[in-house]
Amino acid sequence: MDVRIVPVPLRGKISVPASKSELHRMLICAAFSDRPVRIGAAAGYLSGDIEATVRCLGSLGASVAAEDDAVTVTPVKEHKNSAVLYCGESGSTLRMLLPAAAAVCGALDVTGRGSLLGRPVGELTDEMQRHGVKFSSRTLPFSTEGLLSGGSFSVPGDITSQYLSGLLLASPLLEGGTSIELTSELASAGYAVMTLDIMERFGVHAIKDGTRYVCTGKGYVSPEKLDTGGDFSAAAAFITMAAAGKDCDIVLTGLNAASCQPDRKVLDIVERSGADIEVSDTGIRVRSSSLGALSADAGEVPDLIPVLSAASCASTGTSVFRGCARLRYKESDRMSGMTAMLSSMGARVTSDGDTFTVGRPEKGISCIIDPSGDHRTVMAAAVAAYALSVPVTVRNAEAVEKSYPRFFDDLRSLGGKADVI
Repeated sequence: MDVRIVPVPLRGKISVPASKSELHRMLICAAFSDRPVRIGAAAGYLSGDIEATVRCLGSLGASVAAEDDAVTVTPVKEHKNSAVLYCGESGSTLRMLLPAAAAVCGALDVTGRGSLLGRPVGELTDEMQRHGVKFSSRTLPFSTEGLLSGGSFSVPGDITSQYLSGLLLASPLLEGGTSIELTSELASAGYAVMTLDIMERFGVHAIKDGTRYVCTGKGYVSPEKLDTGGDFSAAAAFITMAAAGKDCDIVLTGLNAASCQPDRKVLDIVERSGADIEVSDTGIRVRSSSLGALSADAGEVPDLIPVLSAASCASTGTSVFRGCARLRYKESDRMSGMTAMLSSMGARVTSDGDTFTVGRPEKGISCIIDPSGDHRTVMAAAVAAYALSVPVTVRNAEAVEKSYPRFFDDLRSLGGKADVI
């Protein structure tokens, strides 16, 4: 579908979806725990990426039942001899579930679609192959043969932290002790912290010792009940939209301002630039304000860069985003995509391959955006429309369902104008 977004004042309250990052990890731990687990999920619906993880866990023998405000996971009772893992376009599903699946299932057929077919995974499969798993290919689709064994693993950290998280999540399922050595600096380190925290909540202790991670626990123990927080990666779109727009006053509920989600930093980043943000027990209130230049390191918060750079179009001065080279290997080449989109809307954009700068234009330009199937770019287009006070048409806007299926519904509920054309 194509959607035309016309920036008008946003007012009201919404509950953002459950944290995708937390829920992937909780579902995997729950699927291999000793008893069922009920996971409270903010907003009561699942994104396309989470549905991919649910589908794959079902193939492995777990049962996941979705309710209005929670999912209940009945763990795998008997390990299957073979399974099919269709990961859709979810890199998180592929990288974080693959090691655990190979630890309990000796033959896998693994595939996906769209951008996932070209996203990095070879470094992880190479290391798994050293530990007993044969792969038919280094890229999707592939089949596997053999069970993953424990021992000492080595993976790069600068490509994605999901290699480390996937091996950590598999560690309690492996025979013998497990350690994982990083061969390069860890990108998005906050997500590894999240993995360790969630494993701890399932009774598994893993520690960080310099560049090495050691798992000392065996078997996941059900906490019976636990909750996810709201997704700051999704909320960031509305936080930046309201801050950069005109006459907006919104409240976002379901978010934990003390969350360990790395993208919680969106609050600090936009507040430093002058945004009017109020955090209370009832929610996070964001009001339109005059923004100064923004800055962020994509190595820490890669998923925030699209919406932050779009919001920069309303800021004074030049906004600078560093460490952006790895954005080329997301659902789309986000460096090229954001450069093309913001330039076409009149912004002054420069990029040297790693540093991305955005300057406010004298006048915004209404245009048609092709997000290249990238959910973050769809949301960034909406933010840019508000930052520049111009209508924007987004082609194939359904890509947003990957992480935020009700994004346009929530936009409309706040008084926004987003018409399917």
